[in-house]
Amino acid sequence: MTAVAAAFERRPGRVPRLVLFAIAAAWLLAVAADQTGRAGALHNHGAVPRGTSLWAALLLFLLAWQAMVVAMMLPSSLPLIGLFQSASARQEHAWRARGAFLSGYAAVWAGFGAVAFFGDVGLHHAVDRVPSLAERPWLVAGAVLALAGVFQFSDLKERCLSKCRHPAPYLLAHYHRGPKAGFRLGFGHGVFCLGCCWALMLVMFASGVAVLWWMAALTALMVYEKVGRHGEATARVAGVALVAAAVLLFAHPAWLPTALGGSKEFPAELRIGPGPVTRVLHVNGYEVKLRITENRASRLGIVSLHAYRDGQLINGANVRTTFEMLDMAMADVTTRLPQTAPGTYSASGPALAMPGRWGLRFEIKAGHARSRTLDVVDELRP
Repeated sequence: MTAVAAAFERRPGRVPRLVLFAIAAAWLLAVAADQTGRAGALHNHGAVPRGTSLWAALLLFLLAWQAMVVAMMLPSSLPLIGLFQSASARQEHAWRARGAFLSGYAAVWAGFGAVAFFGDVGLHHAVDRVPSLAERPWLVAGAVLALAGVFQFSDLKERCLSKCRHPAPYLLAHYHRGPKAGFRLGFGHGVFCLGCCWALMLVMFASGVAVLWWMAALTALMVYEKVGRHGEATARVAGVALVAAAVLLFAHPAWLPTALGGSKEFPAELRIGPGPVTRVLHVNGYEVKLRITENRASRLGIVSLHAYRDGQLINGANVRTTFEMLDMAMADVTTRLPQTAPGTYSASGPALAMPGRWGLRFEIKAGHARSRTLDVVDELRP
């Protein structure tokens, strides 16, 4: 215990640069995924694509989930990390104890992520069997917002927050030397951190790993709750806001601002779906045959374009498509359609992850000609 007391007598050690680097890298990953349209790689929405085992899907999700935990949760734990850095400075192989401390913290959130993953898989199976619920995905999102809002006022939230707001007494009471003790300390702190933030992180889980609006807002909220002068009052204000957003979603989704999860507008005259699509369209001098099969939510399907201009097949074009969920907050997914046959551009994959309305934008650029876009709204069923 003398090492801990000495740590408080002098200025607490600085947070390891590696931790700060990891936080910055996690945020850069989220921003890059959002800006490049590859945020779908950092998402989970419960459905496991056919051809992918449940355990492989879980592993891929946990990798993305840990990146989000590093980006969102580690910043709120920097005070304790700095204190532990100072207290463990005189240990033999101090780096092992520090690594074990962070591993214990990560283990707690990995466990929560796995529980959320399997819960979401079960929820999607249930929704698939209730068509009326599948047609109203905002009801599930509203329930998550309501749960998070109500939890902001709970005694459990306040008790766990009190441990996180005062890291020094917690460290004094639980500090011991060695990697095993470091792991136990990190695990215990992670449990309290989970206890005060699990509902807010569930909101992040529901909205998607790389929805930057939610990531930034929830990270700022969780950090201020723990280190801010008016953290307790802020937590209650946030609770009111979350419940209000849930009420708006339940009452009329269009009333909720898009940034908070409300329905989006997508300018497109063409409406397609549900079910497989085969349509011949004319846009800006192009004749395009659009095919989408199976065109069902979370099913491995094929999206293909057969493109003509002046009656001639278009070869060597650059064709990209962007999928945008219109009924709730999710990051857009952009993918390239490679040429698979003369004048044919296609790709397969479960890009349309949830039932509801999706905005599809196809961009075709052939040679030095200006790019042309084709916008459609696709309605999906489970």
